[in-house]
Amino acid sequence: MNNAMVADESKESLLWLFQTWLRAMPGHPPRSIVADQDLPIKQALSQVFPGAHHRYSAWQIREKDRENLRPFPSEFKEVHEHRENWVPAYLRASFLAGIPISGAIEPFFGASLDALTPLGEFIPGMNKDLSKDAKRKEKRISTLTTCSRFISADEEGSRGRACRRLYTLNVFRIFQNELVQSYNYLCLKTHGEGAVSRFLVRKESEKHAVTFSASNRSSSCSCQMFEHEGVLCRHILKVFNLLDVRELPSRYILHRWTKNTEFGFVRDVESGVSSRDLKALMVWSLREAASKYIEFGTSSLEKYTLAYEIMREGGKKLCCQR
Repeated sequence: MNNAMVADESKESLLWLFQTWLRAMPGHPPRSIVADQDLPIKQALSQVFPGAHHRYSAWQIREKDRENLRPFPSEFKEVHEHRENWVPAYLRASFLAGIPISGAIEPFFGASLDALTPLGEFIPGMNKDLSKDAKRKEKRISTLTTCSRFISADEEGSRGRACRRLYTLNVFRIFQNELVQSYNYLCLKTHGEGAVSRFLVRKESEKHAVTFSASNRSSSCSCQMFEHEGVLCRHILKVFNLLDVRELPSRYILHRWTKNTEFGFVRDVESGVSSRDLKALMVWSLREAASKYIEFGTSSLEKYTLAYEIMREGGKKLCCQR
């Protein structure tokens, strides 16, 4: 979780903000950004994150509609020209990590803090909310092993068991719901040419087209859930079940949704980054792990002794690897 406070919303301030964020994330720019459509923000984003998809804030669009009531023709034209930044139909193919396409995003600080909150009240309130968020994360981590109780092992199958081991609790719940819902759909093969097959997956009036390639076990669905959220949809899972694809191809298990990511662990193959970027990621990961050892190890003399021994033994093993 990154937070920043700026004195104004000028292009210069926003450039500093985005460049600082980029350095904090070992040089890895985001794939999508939800932000206002104000000119300084658009200019700063295009300069620092030129490849990121800028999605306009639905909340700000509604607020401007309320302020203007009767928009000018020029404003209609501008909104129409940038429809790929806010129209749901254009956003489905953009990865937004599950952020709702329509509607406002729930504010992290809730209703207790806003732009009118005095600075003397805002800082303590922000720290309090961050502390609550950290406790919520610790609770989620401690309950990762309880996922198996949601559905039986027979219903879950090998795909579900593999994802239960890999995914974080929240993401596994999303995947599990899609897996369970897939059993309520009918699947019919509509076309086949070489290694490529097309299927119609339907439930009552709901219909979706799924394409599957047997050569590399890749699949796509007209609902574009995987492209938008990074989790396979019930329609592709239905096709996988029909074709007896018992293990999900690794490309459909994003590293960002796995438990290893939550604990800061970096895998060379899964990260898919250059050697330079990988080194930066490893430095960041080790620093994060070391800071946790320091935080827990300094809470008492007993924990300090334990943390020191763990780090010393780890250091000995590292020396043996030379």
